[in-house]
Formats: sequence, C-alpha cells, structure tokens
Amino acid sequence: MVLTLNIPRGPTGCTSPPDHSTRNHLNGNHDDAASLEPPRDPLPHENERILVVDDDELILESLVSIFESEGFHTSYARRGEEALRLLERESFNLILVDMKLPDMTGLELLGRIRDTNPRIRKLVLTGFPDAPSAIEAANQKVDAYLVKPYDPENLIRLVERNLEEQRQELKYMQERVLDYIRTRVRQLDETR
Repeated sequence: MVLTLNIPRGPTGCTSPPDHSTRNHLNGNHDDAASLEPPRDPLPHENERILVVDDDELILESLVSIFESEGFHTSYARRGEEALRLLERESFNLILVDMKLPDMTGLELLGRIRDTNPRIRKLVLTGFPDAPSAIEAANQKVDAYLVKPYDPENLIRLVERNLEEQRQELKYMQERVLDYIRTRVRQLDETR
C-alpha cells in the first residue's frame, strides 16, 4: 500500500518544509509576542537535498511526502531532461530515479550526470526488475537498485545509510586535504 498526499508545489518542481515563521501571521497574530517563541529545532535532514525523478504521479507524490516528512529538502522531476535542468541549477546529495522515464531511461540519466555530479548518491527504482538492467546499474556504479513496491521505512533507512556514507567520504577527503596542507606548511617552514 502506498500512501499518497497532494503536496502543494511551485512551478519549478521544488517543495520544502513549511515555513513556521509565517504561522503566527497566518493565524492573525501580528504582535511581537510571536518573536518570543523559542526557535524550532532543526529538522534532522534539512540540509540534505534529494531529487526524485519519476513520471508516475502517485509514486512521485508518495516519495516526496515520505522524504519531506523526514525533513529532507526534496525536489522532483517527471522527465530526464527536467532533472538535468534542475541539476544544472542546484546541488543534491542524492538522486532517486525511476528506470523508465518518458524521454530516457534512468540509467541514461545517471550516465549523463556522472561527470558533472560525481559525488551524488544514485538510487534506481524500478517496477520491472531484470538481470540486464541490474547489471547495467552495477556498471553505472548505482548505489542501490530498488524494486517497486517499496517499503517506506526500508527506503528511508537506505537513503540515510547512503547519506551517512557520503558524509564519511567527505570527512575523509577533508582530513586528507588538511593533512596535505599541514605537511606542505611544515615543509615550507623547514626550508626557511
């Protein structure tokens, strides 16, 4: 069973968590007492961005709803070309792509973004699993290959695991850069 919700969206295909700063204004509270409210706790994933690409409206709405309920900033596209335009304008931590899109396959889309977005985590979702597409996904270095229907809790765990691996990779790279800088500074100090 897939839970679907109608999610208000802007023309760009972006959705975002509700802006709690406007709540008091919308409720008719215009005084400065609203500013005395304690700041809200940050959502656990509000700095992590996910792009969902699927042409099935019910699946798309379901996925966006699931990710936003977990605090992810989520954008979506219904076609591969639309996803490529979003990727040119914005950066994402993770992309979840349906295998069959109207204008290209999910793997074609991932192949086109491989060079421009090498660190993005790539997940493929398909309703038609077969061995050749699974092999091609592995060759494209896809981080996960999921089959519809999916379990929302397992999907969130998989996304969180991939994002944690991404954070660890970034931390490792930053440590390596710092080690290199420290070594070079020491070498330069020794030559003086």
